[in-house]
Amino acid sequence: METKSLLKNIYGVIAGFVLWTALWIASDLALRLISPEWYVEASKNFSTTFLLITLVRSIVISVVCGYIAALIARQNGAATALVLGVLLLAFGVFVQAQLWNSIPLWYHLLFLVTLIPATYLGGRLRSRA
Repeated sequence: METKSLLKNIYGVIAGFVLWTALWIASDLALRLISPEWYVEASKNFSTTFLLITLVRSIVISVVCGYIAALIARQNGAATALVLGVLLLAFGVFVQAQLWNSIPLWYHLLFLVTLIPATYLGGRLRSRA
């Protein structure tokens, strides 16, 4: 693999990770603005509705970021999205470990298990476009 292509892959992974974080924060703020009272209460007791919305957010954001990573990489886009998914999983394990006793096990498992496939799906969607 030539250096220029490798750099595009690296930039794709970095951009995907930064974008994932930005979209997560932005969607979190949007939920707080839409329903501040519900959001504060739901995020304190981790209601099932809150956790399901959080899972959907994670999946949608992961697909979008996998697509963007593949778009930046151009060649090997799906592979770049897969690397991004692995990075997101590593970071996700770190974050989920800190919340392990506060949130039900089903949420941790679903959140972590969907990161790589959703990100890879985004990369595959871009590769087919």
